[in-house]
Amino acid sequence: MRHWNYADPALDRLGRDWHFSQNDHRLISGLLNDYVAKLGPVW
Repeated sequence: MRHWNYADPALDRLGRDWHFSQNDHRLISGLLNDYVAKLGPVW
């Protein structure tokens, strides 16, 4: 199990209501892609 820290200071939290900003989506997407790439074909 993996946990994402939504209190990460890299997030700008400039989205409206509970939505992430486009920049935050890019950051989260990049981190997720990096994590999945490290898993390799095992998963």
